[in-house]
Amino acid sequence: MKNEEKYLKSQIGTRNPFTVPEGYFDSFTARMMEQLPERTPVAVAPSRQHRLRVWLYAAACAVLGLFGTAVYFSQLESADSSELSVASTSIENYLDEAADYVMVDNHDIYACLASDY
Repeated sequence: MKNEEKYLKSQIGTRNPFTVPEGYFDSFTARMMEQLPERTPVAVAPSRQHRLRVWLYAAACAVLGLFGTAVYFSQLESADSSELSVASTSIENYLDEAADYVMVDNHDIYACLASDY
């Protein structure tokens, strides 16, 4: 490989054999635009079927949002206070287990809360 490189350098030298005529890229954009065919813009109006489909999608999203909101609020009203206390107890248990897992004590929590970001 080294011999081939030495041979090529001895034959060609270190000059670049590829050149571009002077001022070639100065008017390149104008020449390229002249060669492109002229096109007229075509305005395409959306079809009636397309507009109907868009309205149907919007209506379906609105119905789904209303249904989801109604279900959420109905479940929220039907929840008993005992269920809420059970849920808060389970969250506290989860947080205690997570703190035990990462071995974080109160001192570490206070230091994290008091540190400047």
